[in-house]
Amino acid sequence: MRKFALVFLLLLAFISASLGCTEFLLSPEKNNGLVISGRSMEFSYPLNSKVVFFNRGDSFSSHMPDGSEAASWENKYGFVGLNAFDIPTAISDGLNEMGLSLSALWLPGTEYEEVSPESDPTKVIELFDLPSWILGNFDTLESVREALESMTIWGEENELLGEVPPLHLSLHDKFGGSMVVEFIDGEMKIYDNPNAVLTNAPELSWHLENLRNYVNLSPYMKEGEINGITYKGMGFGSGYVGIPGDGTPPSRFVRIALLREFSNPVETEEEAVMLALHLLNTVDIPAGVSKREGDGPASFENTQWVTIKDNKNLKLYFRSYDCSSLFLIDLNKVDFSNGSDHESIIVDKEFSVIDAL
Repeated sequence: MRKFALVFLLLLAFISASLGCTEFLLSPEKNNGLVISGRSMEFSYPLNSKVVFFNRGDSFSSHMPDGSEAASWENKYGFVGLNAFDIPTAISDGLNEMGLSLSALWLPGTEYEEVSPESDPTKVIELFDLPSWILGNFDTLESVREALESMTIWGEENELLGEVPPLHLSLHDKFGGSMVVEFIDGEMKIYDNPNAVLTNAPELSWHLENLRNYVNLSPYMKEGEINGITYKGMGFGSGYVGIPGDGTPPSRFVRIALLREFSNPVETEEEAVMLALHLLNTVDIPAGVSKREGDGPASFENTQWVTIKDNKNLKLYFRSYDCSSLFLIDLNKVDFSNGSDHESIIVDKEFSVIDAL
């Protein structure tokens, strides 16, 4: 497993400059108490993601920098997750049977904690094992926070480039809470996320401050007087002229935060899922429109897949780049008992349409 993980690290580090994702939670207070989150996965190398299943009682173990055993555990809760590169435990997005969800997003500048000779190995986890540890053991944000405070999270160095994948985590629970875990200057930072949006660099606090630049925007058409003449806006949408439309992390953060705020409230689960999907469409990146100089598979990034998670009703929806249809994993129908067998599900679906005739 460590050999596969090293390959994954090498690939991630090679394309680290061009990875971007967007994640958000619809406001439960505004939307009839529904707890629905959306996430897009942008990457500049084919992820070949699969939906994988982990049962209650499944065994995991992490490792120390010297290769010796670190924290080990047996799942308390079953969960589903989307992995990458056919590595079952490389979980970048998931939901457990208690309604706790997790998304791992890129954060350049991340600096993980140091493992010292005095570190208790049972309290040490390598970063690629962290999502599985969280989803398999905890049911609320508070329980995650309390457990993390006693843990040391380190990142395995990429032997080729001398770096590790820089990740931060966005978490939500079925009660509608939002929390972010970042690693800044070698320290783990755990924040409540009042805005419930996350993208990439800079760190969360910068994005929250940057929103102040856009508080004047509005969903309503504008009109104003210039030299005694009243001018009306050019049409619907004139109230948010100036909303950033590019694909950078700050722009995606602002765009999702404002459009989510401007959107009409919804009443049903189906309406909330569709609202999340429409919001995800506003940050979708087609292949070729976001690139860097050079050729090859890592010269551009695109949206490879998106997920929508219903934390209360325990449903995970996904769609891929080549197929816009939504696919559903209903956790209520999954047998998470110890020893149950599950077939992984390929995320990259082929193009399909419904013939209306």
